[in-house]
Amino acid sequence: MENFEAIWDYESTKASFDGLGIGVHIIDGQGVTILYNRACAEMDGMDESQVLGKNMRELVNEGIFSKSLGLEALDKKESVSDSQVVNGRIIFTTSEPVWKEDGTIRFVLTSCM
Repeated sequence: MENFEAIWDYESTKASFDGLGIGVHIIDGQGVTILYNRACAEMDGMDESQVLGKNMRELVNEGIFSKSLGLEALDKKESVSDSQVVNGRIIFTTSEPVWKEDGTIRFVLTSCM
């Protein structure tokens, strides 16, 4: 089997998540978007460049997003789920912290459908 790190880079990861039929939004432990797939961008009516690399706290404070379940999961340090209306559609969202071995949050994975 090939070395996982040798074949699994950001572009491969992004292409894999873009191939899913659900929205995926990943923020790091500081709330900065590190992955925002095509389905999520379409649901939100956003362009990836408006979100990728941006801190979600700032985007919420600026009114770009009304709330962020990813931030809620980050702050509460637990999984959270909710439904919300986005662009006239009801979207069900779940945000799940992913932990490092030292007990800190590596990132928060949010799925939207």
